[in-house]
Amino acid sequence: MMLLSIDVDRDNFAQKNSWIQKVVTEAVANGFNGIVVLDSNKDYLLINEILKYTGLSSRQVLGLGTSIESEVVARMVAKKLGINSNYIQTSVIGTRDKSFVLWSKGRVAEASLMSLIMQEKNMFSIKNMQEISKEYKGLAEKTRKLIFSSVLNKILMAMDTSEQFIIPLVHSRNEEIESYSSPVLVGKMGVIELIKVNYTEGEQDALNEVKKAINDELDRYKLR
Repeated sequence: MMLLSIDVDRDNFAQKNSWIQKVVTEAVANGFNGIVVLDSNKDYLLINEILKYTGLSSRQVLGLGTSIESEVVARMVAKKLGINSNYIQTSVIGTRDKSFVLWSKGRVAEASLMSLIMQEKNMFSIKNMQEISKEYKGLAEKTRKLIFSSVLNKILMAMDTSEQFIIPLVHSRNEEIESYSSPVLVGKMGVIELIKVNYTEGEQDALNEVKKAINDELDRYKLR
């Protein structure tokens, strides 16, 4: 596995993009045929560039995207419920700049997270959801370095063992120009499967905003 960690801004995007392409292309030329994991605030823009110039398959190139934000949300939910976050499955969709929590698909063990709201004991409330939705981005930025290793270890475990994990990662979609974080099944061969998501109307609206923001950046950096 090759891990590339680099943050970029508007002024140095072209320079950093060129550097990443050079590193990965040289590695492939020297026989590298493994998994490229990109830790970057612009991984959703850079991944397609890597695929374009290296010949690697889409399953071999992924970005950490909002995996850290997703882990933060899981821990915040777990704290509200008073249980271990390993029992919580939550996904944050989008990019580090523009994202939303996919509450409709959240799970606590085998139960739907939304079903807890309907219970009489009200173990988890709409107010809890609203609070977490407002706070997770700020908390993710504060704890990014601490949670980074936890997310990376899960990816490494999937690649080194027979275990498979569903993790929200950036993965190139062949039918679309843009890439953004959404749940994917990760195993020994990298991305095994893109998990199909049926969004609610509100979530679809939020996803459309994410796509618009990405399209604006693709135009800004002249990537299409």
